[in-house]
Amino acid sequence: MEEKKENQKQIVEAVIFLSGGCVTRKELLKKTNVKATELEEIIVELKEDYQDRGICLSDDKNSVGFYTNPIISEKLQIIDSEEMTGPLSKSAKETLTTIAYCSPIKKIDIDFIRGVNTQFILKRLLLRGLIQKIDNNTNTFGVTLDFLSHMGIDSIEKLPNYEQVRFQMQESLKEIKKIINNND
Repeated sequence: MEEKKENQKQIVEAVIFLSGGCVTRKELLKKTNVKATELEEIIVELKEDYQDRGICLSDDKNSVGFYTNPIISEKLQIIDSEEMTGPLSKSAKETLTTIAYCSPIKKIDIDFIRGVNTQFILKRLLLRGLIQKIDNNTNTFGVTLDFLSHMGIDSIEKLPNYEQVRFQMQESLKEIKKIINNND
């Protein structure tokens, strides 16, 4: 029985982490199939587990989510400011390019094209104001006017070889999805 509870705790922890922000208790109950009383016990345990770490669990009695421990926030502000003003990493540039040429595009498709979870890269690009969420329900992204300004263009269609690259990326994504779906 203890193994089952530990497994449920791991699942709840993963769902909170993958949410990329806060998740409501209602969503947690739906996504994890854990009983409400068990969920409350798990949340208490997770808060205790994370209380002396770099990441803590917030709980406002409606939603829970991970946040940075205030004890280390000053150090992280220095790192964040460097990341916000410094050059984009290679992975951030690749993700931004994917969004620019395939916009609007769902996060799941960005992850699929890149072959990695892009949650944190997307968060950084959002914070820099280079991309925006077009639809929260489907996690769909597009570029912003700031991106266009940064690129020195007034329209996404003015990106180099826009039509050709967009078509090739979309066709490649369709083909790969078709192959995967046929193998299922």
